[in-house]
Amino acid sequence: MVSTNTSALNFADREFLLNRDLFIRSFRESVTTKSNGLSWPHARNTWQAATNYFTGVLKPGDGKHMQGLSNRMDTPQERLQRFITDSPWEHDAVQTHLINTTPTRFDADDAILNVDGVAMLKDGTQSVGVGRQYAGCVGKVANCQVAVDLTLTVPGDTYNANQLTWPLGMELYLPEDWVSAEGYADRREAVELPDDISFRTKPQIALDLINRARSSVSHACVGGDTGFGDSRKFRAQLREWNEPYILEVTTSELRVVPEQTPIEYPEDYTGPGRTPTDPRYFEDVSASSPRELAEQIDNKDEEGSWTDLTWREGTKGDLSAKFARQRVRVVKDTQRRAVTEETGWLLLQKRDGEFKSWLCWGVDEWSLDRLALYAHQRWPVEQFHRESKQILGINDFQGRTWDGWHHHVTVVLLGYGFLSTERARSEKDETGALPTLPEVADTIGREHGIHYLVNELGMDRSLAEEAVTGLLRTLFGKT
Repeated sequence: MVSTNTSALNFADREFLLNRDLFIRSFRESVTTKSNGLSWPHARNTWQAATNYFTGVLKPGDGKHMQGLSNRMDTPQERLQRFITDSPWEHDAVQTHLINTTPTRFDADDAILNVDGVAMLKDGTQSVGVGRQYAGCVGKVANCQVAVDLTLTVPGDTYNANQLTWPLGMELYLPEDWVSAEGYADRREAVELPDDISFRTKPQIALDLINRARSSVSHACVGGDTGFGDSRKFRAQLREWNEPYILEVTTSELRVVPEQTPIEYPEDYTGPGRTPTDPRYFEDVSASSPRELAEQIDNKDEEGSWTDLTWREGTKGDLSAKFARQRVRVVKDTQRRAVTEETGWLLLQKRDGEFKSWLCWGVDEWSLDRLALYAHQRWPVEQFHRESKQILGINDFQGRTWDGWHHHVTVVLLGYGFLSTERARSEKDETGALPTLPEVADTIGREHGIHYLVNELGMDRSLAEEAVTGLLRTLFGKT
């Protein structure tokens, strides 16, 4: 539907269609060429179907499934189906090209690489990767597919809503049964699961996505929720890559000691031919969880222990909370008093009686204000998930195969990248705000309708504009 706030779009709407064609054209080689540099006999048909599918997910209307796209594009459903399920184009190559063509406005030193998971509710049990899993979109275990995605977010200037998000990749998570259980053999064959696919945890998938992108796009740090921040192996790999991170950790699970705590190295720590023993903290030191540290700060009730901070202006007012931070060393095993080499800031937040915590590494010189800002750059990922579903139909795919799912999702990522590009180049309104992504999508949809009436039916543009406006008002109550 078309937003009432189209006054925020201070650029020529007709440029959208030209920009759309130029955008998708830049992906032609990656869509029609295999990783070995060769193409295939019907690559031209593949490319035509790719442009139709891409245009279809951008056009307004419910149902970005195969039948809906076929109707919307007046293209045979079988042709689109072959492009998604049977065509040999490689989604990895297209996603890599999406990374390599990140616009300059997004490729910024102050950007953050955000990893997250997204659930897509499903009926039945035959679609690839489907199962009873936790679905964040409904806050409980449900029958769904779960994917891991990576986005690049540039924090908004003054306004939180002015953040910019660029999609960098998405891959389906396969529950372990799908990969190894004998009872799933028939399902694996039916969904055409490649033989070389092995079980990987969500943090392992996230690391693969990060590794593919980290040297190609500028960024300040990596961010993620507790599903990734609680993984010691995930954090260790980021440190090995020298990738700074601000990762949320469960307030009751992590154990830390003050960074300055004396560490005891057992005699056999570097003994020849022996397995090194973890260094230990002394018996008179107690390890604490982030929640316990926050409660200790509350109990001390010392002035200045908590700092009131506003990190950005939101649509409903200032975004504020109380923050504190401490230098800590992460504990590996409280019973053995074993510690790790991981040290950094533990960022604590108190808001409306609830605590949150983030483990921050490689950002020792950052101010408390900056840590608080970057700790709250996860909400653009949630917005990315919502907009990808509501505008582009990322969860509307009705096929079952591994390649089909990744093909559909990859085209949706291209669509999101195009909308983000148009939003980034638009002008701010009188309040200093950028148009929202839905507003950009609505304006493109309006222009699609006008373009059809002018170029296909020969209608005068002014009359076409009136006709589309009237139709949208009738259908959606919007102008």
